[in-house]
Amino acid sequence: MLFRKEVLAAKSARDIGPVVVISPIPLQVVAITAFIVFITIILFAYFASYTKKATLPGFIFPKDGIIKVYAPQPSRVIKLLTHEGAQVNKGDLLYILNRESSSQLGQTDILVRTELENQHSRMADNHINLTNQLLAIENNLKNQIEESDKTRSILNKKIIIQKKKIALLLEKQTRFKEMHKSGYVSNQELDDNQLVVLSEQTNLDTLYLEEKSLDKQRLDAISYKNEQTASYKDRINQLENTISEVKNQLVRNESNENSYIYAPISGTATSILSQVGQYVDASKPLLVVIPEHEPLVAFLYATSKSVGFIKQNDSVRIRYKSFPYEKFGQYTGTVTHISKTAMSLNDAVDFNIPASNASEGLYKVTISLDKQYVNTYGKKTALVSGMEIDADVYLETRRLYEWVLDPLYSITGRI
Repeated sequence: MLFRKEVLAAKSARDIGPVVVISPIPLQVVAITAFIVFITIILFAYFASYTKKATLPGFIFPKDGIIKVYAPQPSRVIKLLTHEGAQVNKGDLLYILNRESSSQLGQTDILVRTELENQHSRMADNHINLTNQLLAIENNLKNQIEESDKTRSILNKKIIIQKKKIALLLEKQTRFKEMHKSGYVSNQELDDNQLVVLSEQTNLDTLYLEEKSLDKQRLDAISYKNEQTASYKDRINQLENTISEVKNQLVRNESNENSYIYAPISGTATSILSQVGQYVDASKPLLVVIPEHEPLVAFLYATSKSVGFIKQNDSVRIRYKSFPYEKFGQYTGTVTHISKTAMSLNDAVDFNIPASNASEGLYKVTISLDKQYVNTYGKKTALVSGMEIDADVYLETRRLYEWVLDPLYSITGRI
């Protein structure tokens, strides 16, 4: 019994502490939380939307395109009178070219020249004949119209006289009726006078018909004259253009004089490909003239995979590679036209697109720019033709649940 209290105290000590009972989360709280999360997901899927877009490369060009200037025939450049970026006016001299052909015409050139001279002679004779025919037709119809006017004047006088005559007969008829009542005029005399009135009225109607007929003939003659004049003048103009072309061919054929290349429009000279001393031909342009005051548009090229979803009036976000969008932002535009056929290789060259890419089937998409400039450091910097761009075309906007159910829509054929 010596250590009984101590032993009992040691046995009653507990090192692990008291027992704690943890209650689980109530099932109602879990259900309510899950329901709220589910409803949130449903509402988000219904009200939230996503816009599908296609990113397309492209370039900036004038709305009506650029003007390429070609050499009329194989030549050598002996003088270049402009430079890259120069402003040129319509008719300004750009190039002087030299044919560098032999001073003695070969047999083939002689035959060609003879044929051209024969053509020129025949066309000149034809021009004289057409001019004489036109003058004869105009004089003939002019005489017809003048005769018609004279006849019309005489007819007007006859109508005036006939009206006066009928007026007198009607007055006489009135007097006869009064005298008939008094017994001074017989029934026969009254009827005879009435017949005379009717006869003269018929004559007046005949004059009116002649007047209408003359007016119609005059209008027909004028119309025919105008038609013939327009037709002959058109033929004469076409013949004069052909004669002018034949003359130019004669000049080019019979001499090796210089060719002078002039600016076809006013604008900016660029892409100068031919320098002094180089040989050129009609297959490649000498330079390009960008029209002045012509609004710029964006030309994008889309693959056959993406072009089917692009529509007119789709919104576009444009990034100019010359102006990093991280610093200068993006700009907006609108789709105005989508080509129905794939680009040709020539179009690919205009777009600076490699022929290998063009062979894949690319379609040109025209974009109207909302702004013709870029805001750079507080000032407006004008866009320049030829700038390379990337653009996001916003194709369609749907709610999230519609995108999720898109495979099902594809099967059922409903959207």
